[in-house]
Amino acid sequence: MPARLHYSATRRIYVRYWQAYGGWSALLHSLYAHAALGLTFCLWGQWTKEGWWENVLSVAPSVFGFSIGGYALLLSFGDEKFQKLMANAKVRESNAFVDLCAAFTHFVLMQFFALVIALVAKGVFVVPPHWLGNWPVWLWTMIGIIRYLLWFFGELIFIYAILCGAAATMRIFRLAEMFAKAAKEPVPDDEK
Repeated sequence: MPARLHYSATRRIYVRYWQAYGGWSALLHSLYAHAALGLTFCLWGQWTKEGWWENVLSVAPSVFGFSIGGYALLLSFGDEKFQKLMANAKVRESNAFVDLCAAFTHFVLMQFFALVIALVAKGVFVVPPHWLGNWPVWLWTMIGIIRYLLWFFGELIFIYAILCGAAATMRIFRLAEMFAKAAKEPVPDDEK
C-alpha cells in the first residue's frame, strides 16, 4: 500500500509562522524590506551580470549555519521564570517567545530562499548559442527579461535575508530588555 502524502501539517506550520511573523502587512511595511529594495536597485551593476549568484553561494551557507546555531542557543536562553515571562508578554497577536521565533524563522527561510534562487539562476543561465542564432528575436528578448527579473528577485531576497539578521538582532535586544526587567523584580520569599 503506497504511503499517502500529507502536506496539510506542513502547510499549517507555515501558516502559523506567517501569522506570527505578521503576514503580508509586516512584510510590506518592513523597514528592512524597503531598504533591501533600495539597495537592490543601487546594486544593479552587480546583479545584472552573469555570475552574481556566486556571492550568494559563497556567503549565504555560512550565515545560514551560524543563524541556525544561534537560533538553537537562543531557544535555551533564560531560566524558568524568564521563559514564563516571555510566554506571557504580548507582542502583536502572539507572545514574545513566538514573536522572536518567528523573526528567526523568517531570517533562516529568507536565507534558504536566497540560496535556492541563486542555484536556480546558475542552473538555468542561458547564453544564446551560435547554432540557435536563427531563433526569433522576441524569444531571446523574453528570455532576457525573465532572466533579469529572476536575477533582480534573487538579489533582492539575498539582501533582504541579510537585513533580516538585523531585524532578528533587534528582537534579541527586546528580549534582553525583558530579561533585565525580570531580573530586577524582587524574588518572592517562597522562592528564596
